[in-house]
Amino acid sequence: MKRFVILSLLIYLTHLRESLAADISLTTNSLYIVIAGDRPNSIGIVTNEAIRFDDRLLWMPFCETGQVELSYPLDPAYGVKIKMTDVMGREVPKTGLGDRYGTKYDRLHVFTDTHVYPCLAEGSFKDNIGLGGAKFLPAPGELFQIEKPGVYTLEIQMQMFRVIKDTNEWSRKLFQFSPLKIKVEKPPDN
Repeated sequence: MKRFVILSLLIYLTHLRESLAADISLTTNSLYIVIAGDRPNSIGIVTNEAIRFDDRLLWMPFCETGQVELSYPLDPAYGVKIKMTDVMGREVPKTGLGDRYGTKYDRLHVFTDTHVYPCLAEGSFKDNIGLGGAKFLPAPGELFQIEKPGVYTLEIQMQMFRVIKDTNEWSRKLFQFSPLKIKVEKPPDN
C-alpha cells in the first residue's frame, strides 16, 4: 500500500510539474520545495504560463508526513545557488545582486556559520497551490543580465537545516534540496 501511495504521488507531482509554471524538487527524507513566479499586478502565482524575467520568485518547503522545522540561511550567499543559461546553453552573466547568491554555499556546515531563520515544512503542494506563506526571492531579471528576448533556463538549488528534536537535545542537520530548473521568458520589447 505504501508503495502505491508513493508511486501515485510521484505520478501526480510529475504531471503537476508539466502543467504549472512552478518547479518541484525531488522528495528527499519526506521533504520537497516548490519555486514559482509571482507576477506584478496580478492575483496569485503564475501557473499556466512561463515565468517571466520580471516575475518575483517565491519558494516554499513541504512535508506530507507531518510538520518539520527548518532553518534557512538569511544570507543568500550560504543558502541559494543560482545559474542561468540561454537557449544555446551559454551561461548568462549575473548582476551585482546575483553575484551575492551561492558564493559561500559550499562553506555552510553548521547553523552557526550564518544567521538562520525558522520556517515550517508541512502539508502538500496540491493542498496549497497558491503557496500561501511562501518566502520571496528576487525576479530573475534582478539576478541575471537578461538582455535579449527568449527563453532561458534558471537553475536554483537551496539548502537549509532540518531541526531534529530528540528528548533532551536539539540538533540541526544540513539538508540540500535537489536543483530545480525553471523556464524563464523575456518577451520581445513592444
